[in-house]
Amino acid sequence: MDRISILSSKDSALMNEFSRRCIDNLKDHFMFRVFFSVFNDFMDMNVKKETDKDRIIIENAVSYYETGRNIGDIDLETVFEKTIDVDKKFIKKISILPLSIDVRYNEFKEIRKKRIKIISGVVFELLRRWEDSVPFANVVRDVYTEIRFKEVIKEILQLYNLETMKVTNSIMPLYPINIAKDLLAGTLFNVMEYMKEVTTRESVRKIYGGLCHEPT
Repeated sequence: MDRISILSSKDSALMNEFSRRCIDNLKDHFMFRVFFSVFNDFMDMNVKKETDKDRIIIENAVSYYETGRNIGDIDLETVFEKTIDVDKKFIKKISILPLSIDVRYNEFKEIRKKRIKIISGVVFELLRRWEDSVPFANVVRDVYTEIRFKEVIKEILQLYNLETMKVTNSIMPLYPINIAKDLLAGTLFNVMEYMKEVTTRESVRKIYGGLCHEPT
């Protein structure tokens, strides 16, 4: 069983569904209609960047687990440095857009390291109970209560939102988009926060069935 591929696939499905919900919600917003093509391309590239980084985190955590090391042995700084290579590819891709780029890692380094720690912890917790041939959803239900699973998904998405907004602050749209930058960024963050709740509830429903009734 290729657990790295399964975990990466589940992560990618979560992040892409979240991004799609955000894009669908914003495409008819009056502030985004004019710039929607640029915005859509940016969001697609951004979520691809995130899932590529997450795979690095997952691969690293699985390697540590399978070689008998502990979660506390993971050097978050080393993993962070590995993810920078993904950022460089992302910056190269978005350079085709009408954007001026000046990424300031100090503004979101600790946010990313916290996300690395959380995802690595999830990998360890699942692997400890994951026997061959056991479906992913069964493993999740065995490891997490419904409420705890909801907390984990929400925190992963929340940290993604925070880093995305910090990255957005490092990118200056060229004229005429720069005129509305702050308003666009504020609207984007509000939608991402709302879709965080929607996507979390849907993720819980897929694993546990029914509706998630805990307050958000």
